[in-house]
Amino acid sequence: DFESGESLIERRQAVDETDVREVVDLLVDQVEFADIIVLNKVDRLTPEERHTVIGYLKALNPVARLIETTYGQVDPADILDVDLFDFEQAAASAGWIRELNAEEHIPETEEYGISSFVYKRNVPFHPERLLALIEDWPQEVVRAKGFLFLATRPEMALLFHQAGYASNMEYAGRFASDEDRRTEL
Repeated sequence: DFESGESLIERRQAVDETDVREVVDLLVDQVEFADIIVLNKVDRLTPEERHTVIGYLKALNPVARLIETTYGQVDPADILDVDLFDFEQAAASAGWIRELNAEEHIPETEEYGISSFVYKRNVPFHPERLLALIEDWPQEVVRAKGFLFLATRPEMALLFHQAGYASNMEYAGRFASDEDRRTEL
């Protein structure tokens, strides 16, 4: 599903006909917002594949409880009435938010061969060069998300998000002041 390229419309899971998200967007959002992640069919993975999948899940959501299962065998006590949900913590727990806020970070490169970084500048993107970058997006980048601004519209805040090969940019509002204008991805 992560690499399927299917849209939610194709899967008949879209909110309406204007919902242009792809399946990968939904999957990444769900992982980033989860308190518990159930990783099923671990018996079908090689040790290397298991290590890679867990690395991606930990990079996207470092605080979720991860339960590995085979044939969906989960003790109900591990997932029902666990009272883990805290909206503020969930909203701030996504890996990309933790990186932007420069919270304590244990590099995934040490354990999973995955790294992350934050790009911050008070210089706007050139629209054509940004489009060229997006069209030739590096395959190694699993997830990117953040705010940016363009030289042609410096007052406008844009939200860029990318998961797998799918990316999207949308209007996110206006910057309150010149001091607030910056790019953080």
